[in-house]
Amino acid sequence: MNKIGIVIIVLCCVSGTFFHAHADHSHKPCSFIIHGKGDLAPSIWSSVKQVTQECSRLSCKPSALAEIVQDAFPVISGVQIHRIKSGMAVVTLTAHTPLFKLNDEWVITDTFTVVKAHYYTAKVFKEIPSIKIAQSDVFPFVTLQCKKFLTSLSQQFLDRYNVTWHDATTVSCTDKTDERISLIASSDTILTDALLEQCQTVGTTLNESQKNKKLRWCFDLRFNDQIVLFAERGNGNEKSVHRQIAYGN
Repeated sequence: MNKIGIVIIVLCCVSGTFFHAHADHSHKPCSFIIHGKGDLAPSIWSSVKQVTQECSRLSCKPSALAEIVQDAFPVISGVQIHRIKSGMAVVTLTAHTPLFKLNDEWVITDTFTVVKAHYYTAKVFKEIPSIKIAQSDVFPFVTLQCKKFLTSLSQQFLDRYNVTWHDATTVSCTDKTDERISLIASSDTILTDALLEQCQTVGTTLNESQKNKKLRWCFDLRFNDQIVLFAERGNGNEKSVHRQIAYGN
């Protein structure tokens, strides 16, 4: 996946007044030829075009255009403007790197910005890990703690588990290879390889027993120096402590 999305916007200004310091409403607005490549979706171009056309009409300075575009589109990390000849300039837009998709509607970027999913191409959106936020309104719950926890997860972990963020005290993770095994963590839980391997080994052993066929296993990792293993029945309404496991045992 191309990690940096870049767009080239060619501004063809009829009168060449786009870079003037003072507005001159007598000039004709710029015409725009937009070429896009990288992670950013083509659907963003019409919106960018509207903003740049308005800037052209008001004869905005290049520095003002850059600030306006970034304010209007938080997915954009940088704007570079190069005047190549009278009446024409090239604007290069760089996109933030997408890290996670949230509820298939939003994306967390490398600067912890939350932006709309449709800013990115379908290919990029498909490739990044999917995180579920338990509440439909994601913004109050995508806190700094949430972002830091998610970025601490290894790619190996994300490949193995479906992650649901409830709040800083509860993060549920279901094994993609065996939905009968799940983990409960908090934002402070350090998910080491040794800890995860221990849970997987115990869970696999339990599932091999014929008498456990109707049980699901939840490993609560929020305690100091121990794992609390719950046995769940039915829809999860019946839950009991099966055993407590010391780390390393």
